[in-house]
Amino acid sequence: MPLPNLKDAALQKSFALPNGAASTVSAAILVNAVGYEFTANTELLIEAPALTTARLPDTQTVSYALEQSVDEAFTSPVPLHGTLFTQTGADGAGALAASDRVRLPSDVLPWVRLKATKTGAANASGASATLSLVF
Repeated sequence: MPLPNLKDAALQKSFALPNGAASTVSAAILVNAVGYEFTANTELLIEAPALTTARLPDTQTVSYALEQSVDEAFTSPVPLHGTLFTQTGADGAGALAASDRVRLPSDVLPWVRLKATKTGAANASGASATLSLVF
């Protein structure tokens, strides 16, 4: 079966990467209802931009992880997947763009979001990552 590739703009959330050693998160996407089994043939597509050395100098990193919650406010976030991938500044060249796809488990909580965590003092907030639900 081919990979899901259809996107809906309402189910695509872009957000600025962190400034300094911090974390930022995307807006939440509603994927399920409380108490229901998730069976849709969909995936989450995570897209991280290429980063220049000004945004990601040597040895600094940006890691991407998925979180889930029973509410849109994420009052008690639960990891959905640990670190999906990490961009590392190296050789005075910053980092290449990166992406990953994740299928949602049948017991996924209603809301999901992407979290980006950066190390080091450089400001990467001029670049954005994107979380999309593709089907």
